[in-house]
Amino acid sequence: MGVYWASAFILPKGVIKDIEKRLRAFLWRGTENSGYPKVAWKEICKPKEEGGLGLKDMGTLNRALMCKKLCEVIRCDRTSIWVEWLRHGRLRDDSIWSIPENRGPWGWRKMLRLRGWLRSVVEYRIGDGSDFFLWKDPWHHLGPLLDRFLRGPNSLGLHESTMLSSVICEGHWHWPLITDMECVEITHVLPRIHGGTDRIIWKGSSGKPTT
Repeated sequence: MGVYWASAFILPKGVIKDIEKRLRAFLWRGTENSGYPKVAWKEICKPKEEGGLGLKDMGTLNRALMCKKLCEVIRCDRTSIWVEWLRHGRLRDDSIWSIPENRGPWGWRKMLRLRGWLRSVVEYRIGDGSDFFLWKDPWHHLGPLLDRFLRGPNSLGLHESTMLSSVICEGHWHWPLITDMECVEITHVLPRIHGGTDRIIWKGSSGKPTT
């Protein structure tokens, strides 16, 4: 049951603490009554090859599962009713990376605070560019282009909500003529276009989100 809620919401620290307290008691006593812990919980949560039991730390598990949900939003998973609701109701023409984290209900704000960590562990794989924002998503090695090139949308004639597919044609980059010297750097080093659908992958992994 704890895993279900950990995959649905950002759990308050007090809830996580209570869940782990019950897990520890059950492990040592076979009931939810308090029992004297014989091994530190952090040691139990270590992988088996490191001497632990391989149990999941609830806080880490909660964060990983919420980051997986954020990845579903980023790659516009249209099979998810939740993602579709967010895209049309809360995000609209905005990117998950650019909306203020002080907007919306408590759980949503907490989820947005995971973006900094998530950005460091995921990589954008460009397919046809139809799911990625040109200016707002961190598909470029410089990060979100709008953060560095404020005049970019006006200079290139591509508004802030333009999708990356607008500068891709038949699997190749197809940028408009750039005359603004501030924006020339954008096209100096561009990532590879892989074709197919756009993807978000975990760095150094098989490409599939894992917990």
